[in-house]
Amino acid sequence: MKSNEELAEYLSGELEEIPDGLIDLANNEGGSDNITVVVVKIEADEQKDSVIIARKDEIQVKLDTLDSVFLFEKLNFSQLTRILNICDIKNHQAGEIIAREGETCSGLDVIMEGRLTFTGTSENDREFASGDHLAASALLKESTFKNTVTATEPSKVLILERAKFKRLIQRRPWLGLILLERLGKRFCEIIEEADELLRENNIAFNNSRAC
Repeated sequence: MKSNEELAEYLSGELEEIPDGLIDLANNEGGSDNITVVVVKIEADEQKDSVIIARKDEIQVKLDTLDSVFLFEKLNFSQLTRILNICDIKNHQAGEIIAREGETCSGLDVIMEGRLTFTGTSENDREFASGDHLAASALLKESTFKNTVTATEPSKVLILERAKFKRLIQRRPWLGLILLERLGKRFCEIIEEADELLRENNIAFNNSRAC
C-alpha cells in the first residue's frame, strides 16, 4: 500500500496518463487482473466562487449597516438576519429625488452607501451619509417627509417598511419588545432635548425682554 504522498506523485501528471500509471502500480503491488481505474478531475468554478464571496460580502455590509443603527445595535446574528430578510434595498443615481417634501414616509430608511441631501423650507440643508438613518418614527405611525430628499451621489438605501415591522413584532414578541423599548427610549431622548432647547430659548427671550 502506497502512502498518500507517493500516490500524489502519480496523480500529478497529465490526466490521460494517470490511469495507466495507476494500473501498472496496482499490478506491481500484486493486484488481480481486470483492474479498472477511473480518474475524475474536479475544477473549481472561479467565477461562481467569486459570486459567492461577493454575495457574502454584500450580506455582511447589510448586517453591519443595520448594527450601526440605534434600533438594531448589538442584536445577535439571528435577530439581525430576521430583520434583514424583511428589508428592501433601493439603488439611486446621483441627482435622483428619492422623496419630496410632504410625501408619505413608509418606514425606516438606512443609508448603506452614498450620500443624501435634505432640502426644504423649514430648515437649512442637511447631508446624511452611510450608516445614517431617517424617519424612525414612521415605523410606528404614518408620517410625511419634512424635506425633499435627493441622492447627491450613487446611493444604496435599506428600507424597513412599517407594515413589515409590525408583522415582525407580532410574530416575534420578544424581539418586538426589544425594538419597541429602544424606539420609546429614543423618542424620550428627543423630547427631553426639545424641552431643554425650548427652556433655553424661553430664558433667552425673557432676558431680552428684561433688557
